[in-house]
Amino acid sequence: MKNLMKELALAVLLLAGAGSAIAQGTVEDYKRAYSLYGKFSNDKVFYSGVSPRWIGDTHTFWYVRHTLEGDRYVKVDADKLMRTDLFNHGKLAASLAKSTGREVDGKKLNLQRVEVNERMDTLRFQYDGKNFIYAIKKNRLEDKGLIHYPQRGRQRHWMEVDDEKGGRPVTSPDGKHEAFIKNDNIYI
Repeated sequence: MKNLMKELALAVLLLAGAGSAIAQGTVEDYKRAYSLYGKFSNDKVFYSGVSPRWIGDTHTFWYVRHTLEGDRYVKVDADKLMRTDLFNHGKLAASLAKSTGREVDGKKLNLQRVEVNERMDTLRFQYDGKNFIYAIKKNRLEDKGLIHYPQRGRQRHWMEVDDEKGGRPVTSPDGKHEAFIKNDNIYI
């Protein structure tokens, strides 16, 4: 009986080890998995991944729709159950081309940090390193200049330490206790 139990335990251990060895996968498995990236990358998957952005306190939102023809900026009025373009892509592309001096395709607009006001008549966005304001109904584009990033304060070095030994007592969040350091010990 003892031998049978030993053999059974050994068989279970061998099966458990074999299962984990099989689960690792081969080089061919990894190559096949990586090859799927090209097949299912963002430029080949259409009409997926809607990230709605609500416009103020309205019942209207907008999103970017990746289609076969290119990216479309879409506006949805939830009250009226209506979906339309957020703006005329061709007109905005023509205005951007005039402002930047380069050709801009209305189907390949790559607008960054897009904001729409509650009246849904003005679009603020960044394009090609600049800030822009676009009056949607008037088809008027205003170049607001280069993007200015705020200056950071002095970065602390990872080796800098706070000297808590000379500090005053610190009150607990509930205000019931105070703690301080004395002789390398914490006192409450």
